Amino acid sequence: MLVRISQVDFTGDNSHYAVRSLGYVDTMFSDQQTTPLNWFEHFPWWANLSFHDHPALLFFVQHIFLSIHESIFFAKLPYVLFSLGTLILVYQGAKENYGEDIAFWSTLFLAFNSLFLYTVRAGYMEAGVIFFIALTLFFFSRFLKQEKYWWYFGVSLGLCFLAKYSVFFLLPALFGYILIKHRGILKRKKIYLALLLFLAVASPIIIYNLMMYKTTGHFDYQFSRLFHTANPWVADEVGGAVMNLWGLFILLGKAVLFPYLILSLIGLICALSKKKMLLIAGCILFLTGMFVITGASYNHLNLYNLFLVLPLAYFFVTLKNWQKLPKMISKTFVYIFTAYIFITAVNSHILIRPFMETGAGWFVSGAVNKNVGIYQLDRYLDKLIADNNILSIRDGYQELKNKKPSLVDKYGTKPEALQLPARQFSDMIVYDDNLNWFVELWPFKRRRFYHNIPILSTEELKRFAPEAIFEKIYFIKATENTAIEGPIAWTDFPIEFEKTLIDKGIEPVDYIYRTDGLLAFKVYIFEFE
Repeated sequence: MLVRISQVDFTGDNSHYAVRSLGYVDTMFSDQQTTPLNWFEHFPWWANLSFHDHPALLFFVQHIFLSIHESIFFAKLPYVLFSLGTLILVYQGAKENYGEDIAFWSTLFLAFNSLFLYTVRAGYMEAGVIFFIALTLFFFSRFLKQEKYWWYFGVSLGLCFLAKYSVFFLLPALFGYILIKHRGILKRKKIYLALLLFLAVASPIIIYNLMMYKTTGHFDYQFSRLFHTANPWVADEVGGAVMNLWGLFILLGKAVLFPYLILSLIGLICALSKKKMLLIAGCILFLTGMFVITGASYNHLNLYNLFLVLPLAYFFVTLKNWQKLPKMISKTFVYIFTAYIFITAVNSHILIRPFMETGAGWFVSGAVNKNVGIYQLDRYLDKLIADNNILSIRDGYQELKNKKPSLVDKYGTKPEALQLPARQFSDMIVYDDNLNWFVELWPFKRRRFYHNIPILSTEELKRFAPEAIFEKIYFIKATENTAIEGPIAWTDFPIEFEKTLIDKGIEPVDYIYRTDGLLAFKVYIFEFE
């Protein structure tokens, strides 16, 4: 999990999760997706209970770790720990319900699962969500055997919903399983006490949505899209928008490997034929129904992993114990498969340049952790700012931060910045506006929002240059080897700006390379005229 984990770049939602968690602030650093922090002159009390697009629990956990040290590693460390916890829960839960053999193999298969590794190494929320799902199922299983675990079950289910709304599939799955296998428990008060405790723990998101609807006429980002109510956000779909079962099967197969997925489904059929793993089947059924409706990207599909490893382990343990098959053959098959998923995991996540990248789902996972030079850019900026003594400037987000005093106290204008004339800058870092929005958040917008470092995009430079004085410009030009915007969002000005510099005889003074050696960024330093 930890091999070069910091070099796995933030290239998606994981980027704004980390940057928002740093200050525990609900803003998207963009006018295109505003939040209650933008809407209200006085930040309402209820807006502290959740974030506009996700519950607050995982933001808060990541905030705690980033408070220890502001770095990519510490942004991802909580998800590493969550994933280790998931492995422990899978082992213990499988051992209690299916025996030592299935516990061992299911834990091993999950640890080597490419999609599981992808999610934790990239720092996606799903690495935390899967932990709380595992925790809930673990205590649900114990509750069915001993009612004294009712409050563990209620609390863990509530924490699930404070982690992310994508756990909704659990409710019909758990209720359906109780109706089919444990209907008698509905006559006992402990199940209702557990339900009340769940509602109490999950109350922050309930209160948040009720107050948002009362105040604005709509629910939060996710519920507004679910119920198709009028809202200030324009996005209509989640993730990759998988809208049919076949598309979902292909996407999941590419992520976890097709042999892995197929053998898991065979194992599930074998288990169901013996009236086992009914809850696992229910979870897969309702999770699939949810994704058919909402769509999904690779990171969302990580939730399947909890429900694939047990049937997969069941398949191999059954095969190993099948008397009609020589033990040598069955054991060899198990070891070959284990070696296969281990080698594929190494190929997908450890090797700098994976082999057979076109064979997604067979020789390499479609969910591959990538470095596009953002980690190297981040380290370069640290050195650039320190070596050139680039000082913070007046807070450009003061109006926003004033609504949350904790932001002003820690990230407001420094006293020395007040001594500088307004709109006069000794130094200005300018970055290529064609850089993908997600990847610019950690290296640039984080420094600008929290540390008031003088940073502009090329588009902002074009707009503000006539009104400001810049002495020295540090221009970071992106190449095609990093994450850049598509044709719709593309602008010509960064290219024209670079061409103007070259025509004046100004050449790059530094080059920033990806882990695989490809050029990601060029750095120009010049006196601004």
